[in-house]
Amino acid sequence: MGLLNIFKTKTDQNSNPTRGNIEEGDVQKFLHLDEISAGDFPKAIAKLYDWLGYTTTIRDGFNDNYIDIIATKGQKNLAIQTKAYSLNFDKAHAVDKSVVNGLHSNLKDGQQGIIVTTGVFTSPAMEDAKRQSIKLYDRTAIYQLVVAANPNLAAEVLYRKSLDELNLSRCPKCHAGYLAKLYSSKKDKYYYQCLNCHEISYENQLD
Repeated sequence: MGLLNIFKTKTDQNSNPTRGNIEEGDVQKFLHLDEISAGDFPKAIAKLYDWLGYTTTIRDGFNDNYIDIIATKGQKNLAIQTKAYSLNFDKAHAVDKSVVNGLHSNLKDGQQGIIVTTGVFTSPAMEDAKRQSIKLYDRTAIYQLVVAANPNLAAEVLYRKSLDELNLSRCPKCHAGYLAKLYSSKKDKYYYQCLNCHEISYENQLD
């Protein structure tokens, strides 16, 4: 259930913050989707739509009538329900048709209903959504949305994920980059180079 070509990535300076302007909190949210809280998830999704040029309003989670975010741009009026359902839980939940029907029953004329989840949808939920023209976005679509909204954020998340399995230490100088352990044939010794600030350190300098 990807976004396919729904969103077009903009490359002009105003739509894409430089890497230096990417907030660490945004990186962490999309790097660890299964750890994002129910309160932070609507904020993270709303921010993506903000970057796409929408005006967003986050509603009270206790009285939201199945709508967490209202996003408008021109004639477009989106009503978005978000469900942060971690797949790491022993008893992980799927988004069922009650959420689809609840959102549909609260849509106003001209509103497009969207449900975004870090989890999965049940088959009845997908069937009802198709019949009621509700769009369902799973985590594949979330990452496609990240790419469309902020390619630099997407690149940073992908970059961090590529380093996860390497268990690299943080740079003690810039505190942002990771240390790669390298070998110098000339000096016949190992050294560390930061992948961010490119500073070189030796083991006795890391203490």
